[in-house]
Amino acid sequence: MEYSFLSNAETLHSYIKEKITDESKYYLLFDEIQNVEEFERAINSFRAVMNVSIFLTGSNSKILSGELATLLSGRYVSFHIMPFRFKEVCELKGIRMEEAAEADLMDYILWGGMPQRFQFHSEEETKIFLTDLYNSIVLRDINYKVF
Repeated sequence: MEYSFLSNAETLHSYIKEKITDESKYYLLFDEIQNVEEFERAINSFRAVMNVSIFLTGSNSKILSGELATLLSGRYVSFHIMPFRFKEVCELKGIRMEEAAEADLMDYILWGGMPQRFQFHSEEETKIFLTDLYNSIVLRDINYKVF
């Protein structure tokens, strides 16, 4: 809520411009940037006139689209974060993959490797998290783009 006033490109630009006070290198990190209307305009303006490195993250289809690369013309690198592989789950649990129990593999097959799901300790919590994740990504973002 503290930053909810940053809802469009103009307010975002003004806010960041106030914070940059000298010619030093600044690192701008924006999470869920797609919630700022026309954020691409503000981001492009920072790149054009300020000594900054900019990092954008987001969880919906707009931030993942190829259209974003066009809107943010210039240098950029895209990183797609994937769910954990079984080997990474074993590392998280502090076990060697070769020594993992069949139950560990079955747990991975049943529930998958989304990193946040390992914070939950009951089957019910895991089901709620995965259902909410599905609803927020598949039903809202993908369905929105398809239909």
